[in-house]
Amino acid sequence: MSDPHDDESERHVAPLDEARDKVARSIANALGDIASSMDDLRVRIDRAAAAIHTALIVSASELEITALFVRAQEFIDRALLDARRQAAEVLTEAHAEAEWIVAEGHRRTRQLIAEAPLAAFVPAEAVQQLERTIESFSQSNSELTNELAHLHSGLTSGAGGTNPSEPWNETCV
Repeated sequence: MSDPHDDESERHVAPLDEARDKVARSIANALGDIASSMDDLRVRIDRAAAAIHTALIVSASELEITALFVRAQEFIDRALLDARRQAAEVLTEAHAEAEWIVAEGHRRTRQLIAEAPLAAFVPAEAVQQLERTIESFSQSNSELTNELAHLHSGLTSGAGGTNPSEPWNETCV
């Protein structure tokens, strides 16, 4: 016959086996969920790393482009400053030369007038023509000086306008 204690111990062992199986299935399911979550997390980390890498490349490119624009602007600023300086030099030289030409014309006219009694062979008409020519040249020189002053004003308008003490702002006689 069978021992009544064996049935009872089998009855107690069966629920323990079921509980162990349940715990084992729960652990297996939890481990599966954890593995799946880790795989998802790896995929997300890889995507984030790729996005960060792309962002760094774009950022570096933007910095390089910005640096190029800054260098280009500095070059333009230097070129404009140099052009303005050269224009001012040309205008100053042109003004000085125009003044010298006018002064030399007046000196020669006075010299001719002073020598006129000594040089009676110079016809009065030639002297008058010379005076008209010098006067016409003086007028042309005055107009040229005004045009040079206007040109200088246009070139320096970006640099705060003209300086009234500069010689090309005065009218030549």
